[in-house]
Amino acid sequence: MRRNRSPAERWHWSLKLLHWGMAVLIVVMIGLGWVMTNWRPSIQTAFSLYQAHKSIGVVIFVLVIMRVAARLRYGALPLPGDMPAVERYLASLVQALLYATMLAMPLTGWLIGSAAGFPTKPFGLFTLPDLISRNPPLAETFRTTHEILSFVLVGALVLHVAGAIKHHFWNRDNVLVRMLPERRR
Repeated sequence: MRRNRSPAERWHWSLKLLHWGMAVLIVVMIGLGWVMTNWRPSIQTAFSLYQAHKSIGVVIFVLVIMRVAARLRYGALPLPGDMPAVERYLASLVQALLYATMLAMPLTGWLIGSAAGFPTKPFGLFTLPDLISRNPPLAETFRTTHEILSFVLVGALVLHVAGAIKHHFWNRDNVLVRMLPERRR
């Protein structure tokens, strides 16, 4: 039997929107990153894919800064009181990995562009300043770092989703439900 859930145990609608919007963007970015590195399109198409990837990366970077600010200001909803200490630790670790990689991925992408001499122009609207001078060997180091971080991010996402599913179907608590849109009655 499911526990009763009060509205106070739910995330605010704006944080839900930010969470799910970022989830969609990150899944798009993972797919786009895979296509960019495994498909050999024409130079024009490759350039367009990279520009889209960089533009969405800038949006994600801004959104994750907003999430960090909201998290610092409002904190997080409490975890279930009966949750074992090891699960609390793992939840905190996965959250930290998610936030760290969501910040590091756009930064390393920006550093790749700067070091490779390819400016970041979000949606062609403006040009971000280069973070470092052109340095092709360093660009390759950042590219490798970016790729490794992508695997860390995917692993953290899998653990995050698995934890939410476990809480919903095994523990039958409100951890997942409080991040879902509310049903109309």
